[in-house]
Amino acid sequence: MSEQLLDGPARDRIKTDTDATLFVEAGAGSGKTHALVDRVTTLVLRDGVPLRTIAAVTFTEKAGAELRDRLRVEFEKARKGPAGPLADEALDDLDSASIGTLHAFAQQLLLAHPIEAGLPPLIDVLDEVGSSVAFEERWAELQQQLLDDDSIAEPLLLAMAVGVELKHLRSLARLFGNDWDLIDERVLVDPPELVAMPDLTGLIAAAAQLGGAVDSCRDPEDRLLPKLHAIRDLGVMLEAATDQESQLSYLQALRGLKVGKIGRKENWPDVAKMRSDCAEVVEVAGSLVELLLDACLRHLSHWIAERVLESAEVRRAEGRLEFHDLLVLARNLLRRDASVRSALHERYERLLLDEFQDTDPIQIELAVRIAAGADGDAPDWQDVEVPDGRLFVVGDPKQSIYRFRRANIATYLTAQDLLGETVTLTTNFRTVPPVLDWINHVFSTLIQPQEAAQPTYHALTPHRTTTPTT
Repeated sequence: MSEQLLDGPARDRIKTDTDATLFVEAGAGSGKTHALVDRVTTLVLRDGVPLRTIAAVTFTEKAGAELRDRLRVEFEKARKGPAGPLADEALDDLDSASIGTLHAFAQQLLLAHPIEAGLPPLIDVLDEVGSSVAFEERWAELQQQLLDDDSIAEPLLLAMAVGVELKHLRSLARLFGNDWDLIDERVLVDPPELVAMPDLTGLIAAAAQLGGAVDSCRDPEDRLLPKLHAIRDLGVMLEAATDQESQLSYLQALRGLKVGKIGRKENWPDVAKMRSDCAEVVEVAGSLVELLLDACLRHLSHWIAERVLESAEVRRAEGRLEFHDLLVLARNLLRRDASVRSALHERYERLLLDEFQDTDPIQIELAVRIAAGADGDAPDWQDVEVPDGRLFVVGDPKQSIYRFRRANIATYLTAQDLLGETVTLTTNFRTVPPVLDWINHVFSTLIQPQEAAQPTYHALTPHRTTTPTT
């Protein structure tokens, strides 16, 4: 069939060129699962690669089950042919084969080398519900520590004075927990500076000057006049305040004043300037609040981040892991232990990555370091040399939408540039020609290549030539 398709040569190469590292761009409905099955069956039945030494990483458990079922069908067919013994061996290995999600694969790596990973011999992996319950327990304890710790009391009180609530800090703790491996390089790089109220001298003087302008109003009922009284009074109170909490409350009040275009021209010597001066005072008050809030949040973020890392370390020591822990611990293990990389290199002769555009960037680092073995010790995975044929990657950059899973189109494009050769599947087996014509017209206009941000759009070609009748 592939010989009759425009992308037939690409499909044939995916199936037969098993000595090459290929990066496959597979458009929607292009039969990428069929292509994966073809490559695995060739590896097993033609090349004699044992299925137990092949790892296929899928995006979901459902996709993994579908791939496993399709392989079972192909191996059952092959039992009657000359490759029967290889097919029988593959069927024996199929149920225990490394075919599944990235997290399941990372768990396999850790279970094979728990001591090297700093884990107890038995580990427990929490599902999403269990992880949510565990987070709530951690947050309850963290919240109590936060309220009892005198070292963080001042930043906490000041932040709460300008509207920060415990629920906001809870969200911050959850976000840090989801990406705890990035905390050291992005949050704990430098200790936060001391929290101090910024210089208020200029603001107080500007408020006093505006207060002195109330006598220039020709109509005591003018709507701008109360704003000047409020600014003057808040400036006086701000100057008299002796503690940061009071100063901050007056700044907040100033910040909340709305001036707009009130005031009548005939009631002021220059109403436009008066409005502008009032707005400037309000804006400066807001800037000072934001400056102080930023300092407070840096302290709170630093404090929370340290405790999130402590929690991750406790989970590692106890062997009670969450999904993200699996990825980070597996990645760290491969970065530092050449003997583990060498062992996994021998165990997994071939690695196939499906739906690459939608998974955590850690995935490609795991695959590259395993493929390289003991030599894969470069600090940056992009500098690791991958032997030909060890990797096979399938993805569609047009479908890279799962940012919440840390998927990043720049990672996809970088890997595409570095790993082997790109082949493209463009035949669509699902959609009728009129719909594909519209899709190609729209997407070829909207999707323009941009370095490290947007891939080239490859037009899809229809396999169905007629519209089905109802």
